[in-house]
Formats: sequence, C-alpha cells, structure tokens
Amino acid sequence: TPPDNSWVGPVIANNDINFDSVNNNPNAVGIYLSNCDIQDYTILTQSNTIDIGQNAIWNDGCAWNDQGSVLTGSDIAGSYGYNDDNTFSVDLGLDGTTISGFETGVFKTGGGTLSISNGATITAGAGGIGVHTDGIDVSVIDATFDGGATGTGMMVENSNYAWLYPMDVTGNVGLHAK
Repeated sequence: TPPDNSWVGPVIANNDINFDSVNNNPNAVGIYLSNCDIQDYTILTQSNTIDIGQNAIWNDGCAWNDQGSVLTGSDIAGSYGYNDDNTFSVDLGLDGTTISGFETGVFKTGGGTLSISNGATITAGAGGIGVHTDGIDVSVIDATFDGGATGTGMMVENSNYAWLYPMDVTGNVGLHAK
C-alpha cells in the first residue's frame, strides 16, 4: 500500500510569547494566521502561553483550533484576545482555552462556526465583551464567560444556530442575543 501523505495542518505547541515592557510595540501581535488553504488543513495550537498587551491571535484566512492555551492581555482599550473579523467563513474551536485581560476576548464574524468547550474560560476586560460573534453558528458545551461588572459575558448577533449548554455566563450583561 502507498504511504499516507495526507497532512492535517501545522501544530504550534508549548510556546511562551511575552510582551516586552522595555522594547515594545503596543500594536504587536502574538500569532498572526494568514492566507492558509482553508479547504485542506486546520492550524492547531496547543498549550501555548501568550502574554501580550493586545492582539494575542489575529486570524486573516485560516481555520484554527486551540487546545489548552492561555492568552492574557493588559486591559488595553480596543484589544482582542482572538480576532477573526473577516469573510473567509472558517471554523474555530476552543477546547479548554483561557482568555482574559482583553477588551474583547474572542471576536468572530463572517461565517463558519465557533465551538467552545471543555472548561474554556473567557473573561472580558473593563467594559468589554468576553465572546462576540456576528453571523456565525455558535456551540458552547461546558464553558464560562465573564463580562465583569461593566461588560458583557457573551454577545451573539445574527446567528442561525446557538447551542449554549452547559454554560456559565456572568457580567453586567451575561448573555446578549440579538
């Protein structure tokens, strides 16, 4: 039999990406995902630690899944833990991922699906939104979202489907669906 030459995509694992408080660019991006062949593979990140002021992961055209990474921001206005604001209609899975300290923990638009599971915890920065989706299907199984005293735990807009159970959501507004 011929060898199996199929490739499921790159794995980025066990990295520590830190914000340099001396020689820094406040607009630095921890991981930038761009121009992938979304029909053929998915990028998998596992057990990475990203401590950065804003823009921990910026996606511009890649299918991406994470398992157990920790993304921590510095409560900077306008910051994103994971930004997937594009029209590529790719799927995103967060499995046990922890995101905190960003104005918006996860922002996903443009189609595809968002699946959050396995004890994932996403906490918004001051006045922010833990998870904000627009125009995508959402599935949450065993996750926690916190908008804090002045923010929103989760906002789901223009979704044809949302499965949100079991989910723990708190904040000034826990869940905002529109």
